[in-house]
Amino acid sequence: RGFRQVIIKSNSLLAVNKVLKDLQPCDLLFQIVKQCQELLRRNWECVLCHTYREANMCADFLASLAFQGSFGVSILSNPSDHLHRLIEEDLIGVARPCAIVS
Repeated sequence: RGFRQVIIKSNSLLAVNKVLKDLQPCDLLFQIVKQCQELLRRNWECVLCHTYREANMCADFLASLAFQGSFGVSILSNPSDHLHRLIEEDLIGVARPCAIVS
């Protein structure tokens, strides 16, 4: 609560492009993408951009948790040991190799 400047990074270029471009009602993900677009238009400064998974390991870890729980908002009071280690590695700038397939 209270955040007015938010940067959202996703490792799915396809998802980023779907949210940032005009959507066709026949798209299978129409409703969820429409909801994402409506959230972006709220009264805040919100930027959505693509990042590689290796550059955002905390988000990758949290996304993997999403598949284990129910749909909706989850609040983590304390990070797990694994997430805590990823946060620490991010703070000190641990680099990871990135394989880019084109």
